[in-house]
Amino acid sequence: DQDVGESERKSKEKIIENETVKLYECDVETLMESKWINDNVVAFAFNEMQKMHDSKLKNIVFVRPAMTHMIKVSNDENDIKMIIEDLGLRKVEYAFFPVNNNLSEKGGSHWSLMIFSRKENTFYHLDPISGMNDGSVALLIKKLIDINTKFPEVKYVMCPRQRNGYDCGPYTLMFAEKIAENIEAGTELTKIGECNAREYRMKLRKVIEERSKDKCEKSNRNKKQEMGQKSIENKVQTSHVKDFKEQKKVEKKRECWHFTNRTCKFGDQCRDEHKKHCQEMIENGYCFDNECRLGHPIICREIYETGSCKRFICRLFHPINLRNKNQKKQSNWRHETERPSNRRPRNFYQKEIDNTKPHNEDNQWGYKRDHRNTFLENKNQNMIEAIEPLMVRAMEALAERIWNRYRM
Repeated sequence: DQDVGESERKSKEKIIENETVKLYECDVETLMESKWINDNVVAFAFNEMQKMHDSKLKNIVFVRPAMTHMIKVSNDENDIKMIIEDLGLRKVEYAFFPVNNNLSEKGGSHWSLMIFSRKENTFYHLDPISGMNDGSVALLIKKLIDINTKFPEVKYVMCPRQRNGYDCGPYTLMFAEKIAENIEAGTELTKIGECNAREYRMKLRKVIEERSKDKCEKSNRNKKQEMGQKSIENKVQTSHVKDFKEQKKVEKKRECWHFTNRTCKFGDQCRDEHKKHCQEMIENGYCFDNECRLGHPIICREIYETGSCKRFICRLFHPINLRNKNQKKQSNWRHETERPSNRRPRNFYQKEIDNTKPHNEDNQWGYKRDHRNTFLENKNQNMIEAIEPLMVRAMEALAERIWNRYRM
C-alpha cells in the first residue's frame, strides 16, 4: 500500500508550469512506448512550437487541444466567436488545430492535425489513420467558417500512416512540426517525409527534462537571490542597530564634572568620561582654543579678577600662576598633591595662617597686609608689573587667533 501511495504521489508531482501548460509526472509517462499521448503533452509540444516560430514568423497560431475541443463541442455562438477573436484566428495566415475524436465528456482515442491557410482559403486534414477523424473535422470546420467570406475548400492530405494503435499523437505532432518548417522555408506545404514515432517520443522527453531542469535552476537561483537579499537586509539592519547603540553610548559618555573640577569617587568605574585637564586652564585660567576637547575646570572669578580670594572655603579652581607662589606648601588643588583615599578629604582652598608673621604689618598701599592668597610675590612688587606679562601673553594669543581667522 505504501508503494502504491508513493507512486500516486509521484504521478501528481508538477514538473512544468507556465501560463498555458501544467505538466505532471503522469503526463510524461504517456511518452513511454506503446502509450497514448494525452492532451497536456500535445499542449506542451504546441507551446514549444509557438515559441520557436514566434521569433521567426508571427503569422502562425498553434491552438491548444482544450481550445479546439471547446470550439468543436460548444453550441453557443457568442462563446465560439469570443474564442476565435481571442486567438486571432481571423487575422493569421496559418492556424494549426490538434483534433481528437472525442465528441462527449469522455476522453477520445485518436489524434489528427487540421491546418487552415487563409491565403489559399483551404482546410488541410492530416490523419495517421485515414477517415478516423472525419466526423470531428467536419464539425470543427462548421464552427470555424466565416459567413461573410467565401466558403473554404477542404483537402485530405496523403501523409505517413501509423503502424499500430498508439502512435497517433507523435505522428500528429510530427506533422505540425514539419509543415511549420515548410512554411518557414517557403516550400510545398504538405510535403512530409518519413516519421519515426519512437525517436520523437525520446526527443520530446529530453525537451521536457531540460525545461524542468531550467525551472529548478531558476527557482534555486531565485531562492538564493532572496536569501542573499534577506541576509543583506539583516546585515544592514544589524549595522544600523550597532551604529545606533554606539551612538547612544557616545551620547551617554558625557564629561564627569567631579573629575574635572575636584575628584571622582568612582574612579575607573565611572560611567562618564574622565577628560585630561587643559594645561592652559590649570596654569593661567584661560584657553583660547575653540577646538580644545580637554577638561576645563570652573575658575574662581574673584581670584581671576582681583588676584585674591576672600572666601575662607573656596570650592572653585585657582590657577597656578594666579596663586600666591610663596605658599607652596598649601595644596589647594588635587593636581599638585594626591590625597590618601582612607582619609576624609580636607578643604583644598583653606588658608593656612602663618602665625610667625605679624598680622598688623603694613603694606605699600598703607593698610594692613592681608594674609589671604595673592599673586604678588612680595610686598614691594607693583600690581601692574605682576599683571603685565599675563596681559601681553593673552593679547598675543588673541591677535594670532584673529589673524588666523581672517587669513582663512
